[in-house]
Parts: sequence; structure tokens; C-alpha cells
Amino acid sequence: MRKRLSTWNARAAMLGGAAAMVLLPLAGVGHADLVRGSKLEETVPTANATYLAWTQNSKRHPKHHDVYARAFGQSSVKFKVNATGTSGFTGGIDQSTDTLVYTQVRHGQADLKLFNLDTKARLGVPGANTTATEFFPTMSGSEILFTRYTNATSTYSIQLYDRVSQTSTQLWSGTPFAAAGQVNGNWAVWNVCPNGAACNVYRYNATTQKTIRIPNLQGLDQYAPIVTPGGTVFFARSGTDFTAHNRLIRYPFGGPSEIVQAMEGGTGIGSMFAYTGSGPTTTIYYDRYDKAANQWDIFDLVRNGEAGPIIRSGNSPSPAGETTDRPAKMGAGFPLR
Repeated sequence: MRKRLSTWNARAAMLGGAAAMVLLPLAGVGHADLVRGSKLEETVPTANATYLAWTQNSKRHPKHHDVYARAFGQSSVKFKVNATGTSGFTGGIDQSTDTLVYTQVRHGQADLKLFNLDTKARLGVPGANTTATEFFPTMSGSEILFTRYTNATSTYSIQLYDRVSQTSTQLWSGTPFAAAGQVNGNWAVWNVCPNGAACNVYRYNATTQKTIRIPNLQGLDQYAPIVTPGGTVFFARSGTDFTAHNRLIRYPFGGPSEIVQAMEGGTGIGSMFAYTGSGPTTTIYYDRYDKAANQWDIFDLVRNGEAGPIIRSGNSPSPAGETTDRPAKMGAGFPLR
């Protein structure tokens, strides 16, 4: 991870939904399971019904990152996605096809690429890439959501790209750090992190072309947002030290916010991805940083329907003190971490 990249100013956002936020416990939440865990750094997970993809470093080159994927099943083996001589960072797998969008970095230039996980064919994204930096992509059907950073103006923007028309719609722009979260059907979410102020999450409705800011009455960092096809938003919430009192929060359409999972003290979420399969089942994939072990691993949380008690990944107390390390989607810099 890196420190924030620059000094930012807050940007006004339209408010919508409930005027007040109430934290309610959920019932019937599933148990978070370890998906990938090793001494390597395994982060930024994405999945559909067939494949899992993630970002990983190596013991020999701990600061170099590649994108790997594998089919679900005990007999499957992982394979590298980004081209030889490049580094790579995940993206998102389309939920209805086996196509992955990711960021590939060659000689310092970060661009979006598509990868067919079945045929292993690598494709460009005509009209999306520029001389600026394009990163944090996800896709849903013909739409790709991503962040663009323009160095000349120190500007971040959230772009929604249409693969059919090969044109982009700018959903947000400003000098504060901004990270695209996920596009899923009609919905797109992202977070904005002004320097010296709390990160906030935004949700865009493609049908109405309107954006709301998710309520944040506690003034804590809200980041790493994901969204279901029905418009329910999940995101992480924490204080300045993201490994202290870190929570996974659910904001249904219209609110209010509800705690889904309280992370074990000394651990925190970096990024997330939501896959909604057949029936009322949504799997939340997330990477978790363990401060004591200095380790990133990948977990999943299966939600069958709605409601039930808050669940905790452990009972140890949160560590004292603060850290300057923060997840990439809170302004950790690029390349990721």
C-alpha cells in the first residue's frame, strides 16, 4: 500500500434515500470462508459461477503483481492472465460470460484489457484507453466501470464505458482520490476520499441517470463499494486505521444501513466484489489484511436471502494506535498496494 497521492478537496454530491441512517443487525448471514491464503499477497478478488481471479505477487518479486485465474473445482490449476513483460491488477469478471477486464501495466502505462478465460485470448478495449492511467475496472454486459487518473491536471474521474458504442460517460470528476467499485446491471458504485476528510460511497442509477451519496452520519471512512443487480450496496467502514473497528456494511435500496460483519480486531477489508447467482444468493468476495501477520488473504461470504444477527470473524480487541497504510480504494496509490 501507499500513502495518499496528493492533497484533495471535497466535492459536493447529490443526496438521496433516507435522511438518517440507522444501524441494524442482519439475520441469517452466512459464514466467511477462506478462499485463498498463503504467505503471498493475494488481493482484489473477482468471480462468476465458473472462475475466480485475483492479484498476486511472488516471493522472488514481492513488489511485482500479476493477475491469476482458475476455474472452480479441485482439479483446476491457476493460470496467468497479463502478458509477459507486464504487471497486472484485477478487475472484474462479467457475471454472465467468462470475460475478465483488468489493468495491464507496460513501461509505466496502465491500460484496460479484456481476457477470455475460456479461450485465453487477450483483447483491447477500443476507445477506453488514453495516455492517462486507467484502473479499478469491473464489467457488466457491455458496460465497463473504471477510474481514470490524468497526471497533467491531477484529476480523477469515474468513467462508464459502453463496449457497443465504444464511448464513455463521465460519472464523476475531481481532484480527490476516487476509486471505481463495481458496475452491475443498472447500477454503478464508487468511493471518493478527500485528503483530510472521510471517504464516501456513491451509487449511480443508469435508468434515471442520477447519483446519490450513501449516508455517512458517523463521518467514518466508507470505501470499497460493491452493488447487486437490485441496487443493494455493500461497503467497508472504518476509522483512520482501517484495521481497527472495520465493518462490512449493507445499504439496501432506500436504506437504512446494516452491519453484516464485524472484522476481527487488527484486520480490515481492502476491496470487494459481489456475484449474484441463481436464486436469492449473493457471494461477497473480499481481501482481508491481517496487521499482526502483515498478510493479505481472500475470503468469501455467502448471503442466502436477507436478515439475521451480526457475525464476527473473531473476538480479539482492536489494536491501539494508527497506521498510515490504507487500502488502495482509500487512496493507497497505483499500482495497488
